[in-house]
Amino acid sequence: MTRFLIVAACVVFPSLVLGAPADSTSAAAAPRNSLHGGMWALQFDVNGSLLSVDPFSGGVSVKRQFTRKSALRFGVGFNGQGSTSDPNIPGSPNYHSEESRDNTSVEVLYQRYFNPSARVNAYWGIGPSVDLLHLTNETSADSTHAKSTLTSWGLLGMVVVGAEWFFVPELSLHAEYTATGGYTRETRENSLTYYGQPPDKRKTVSDGWYADVGNRVRVGLSIYF
Repeated sequence: MTRFLIVAACVVFPSLVLGAPADSTSAAAAPRNSLHGGMWALQFDVNGSLLSVDPFSGGVSVKRQFTRKSALRFGVGFNGQGSTSDPNIPGSPNYHSEESRDNTSVEVLYQRYFNPSARVNAYWGIGPSVDLLHLTNETSADSTHAKSTLTSWGLLGMVVVGAEWFFVPELSLHAEYTATGGYTRETRENSLTYYGQPPDKRKTVSDGWYADVGNRVRVGLSIYF
């Protein structure tokens, strides 16, 4: 009698015995994310506040998903900052200082997902980036004027390891660690002028190879369409 009841339950109520409805296979196979060929995504770095763009980490990126496991990401960032200061310095009542910083970065990254059907999608990536930086600092007082500039550019390679979690199929959060290395070149120019005299100018150029495997972690929001 007991065996008969078990068999009947398997036939009449398969969901109770097998732990899933009859169409569970198709439901489980359906993607819970937007990682399939033909999808696009806008990606933003999130740094303490929603959609805060950090140009040093790629700023705004566009990603094209080619297959479930492969994608290509193009990122660009720009940052322009400036400040002025007129402190009250005893003996230098006309002291004035100005500083500006402009930074631009462009990167292209090939991404490869380990298991795009997982709930948390781990991936790795590799690609090049170009970084441009220009700094200017000027100070003036009663009889002097000083100016210094720094211009640098770098051609770098990136290696990325990260994970992406979709809280709805079209929206995800991702975190990734980036290691970079490559060639950089910088030019420093300094000039000091005493009013009534020609300026004293100096220029130095340096270059070299470097690697950065320090603490560089991005947290981002992706919008798929």
